[in-house]
Amino acid sequence: MMKRYKTSLEDTYDLVERTKQYDFNTCLSYILERGKKLYGEEFIINPFHKDALYKVLIYAIEDHATLEKLDLSLDKGLLIMGAPSSGKTAVMQLVKPFFSRKKQYDIKTCRSLSHDFMQRGFETTTRYENINAKPFCLDNLGKEQVAKHYGYACEVVTNIIESHYEQRFDQTYPRIHITTSLSPTEIEDRYGQHFRKMLQQLFNVIVIK
Repeated sequence: MMKRYKTSLEDTYDLVERTKQYDFNTCLSYILERGKKLYGEEFIINPFHKDALYKVLIYAIEDHATLEKLDLSLDKGLLIMGAPSSGKTAVMQLVKPFFSRKKQYDIKTCRSLSHDFMQRGFETTTRYENINAKPFCLDNLGKEQVAKHYGYACEVVTNIIESHYEQRFDQTYPRIHITTSLSPTEIEDRYGQHFRKMLQQLFNVIVIK
């Protein structure tokens, strides 16, 4: 049977004394192939993507020595920031296979979360606010609206972030990730200073420049 891709996940590393030693260039080839399949043949990896991809890959494969050099922590999630259409969601989508099975995450847009609340109420938020929740990525922070369900208004994303902030010292609690086109100042203007400080404590910030 003809291989669907030229590069497989197993091609991206060598097993040395039971430890996976990854080759970044091969990882990029793996990501590029899948990007073209998912987003079309026009998909490319720009130079400004490489720095972000490198940091997210190091986080995903849990390279502790390099994480320390990059000042990244596995105790925190990822906050991917960048201009609209800069490839934030694609980065999180295409690097997913490098995460361990336990840390595989779903990607959910903040806008669709608000819509879900309008349909189902607080059942929506409780799915993301318990210790048994699957890791997830909140996509496009800032695009959501205040949601209402039978007269109850709710800042759905804010509630979820606050819940995880309260459990930030519990290492068994699932880690969450975020993408946003908002700048730090715009985040503070929209959500307040306290929310911005919560993000600083909960996430490693990676900027696609």
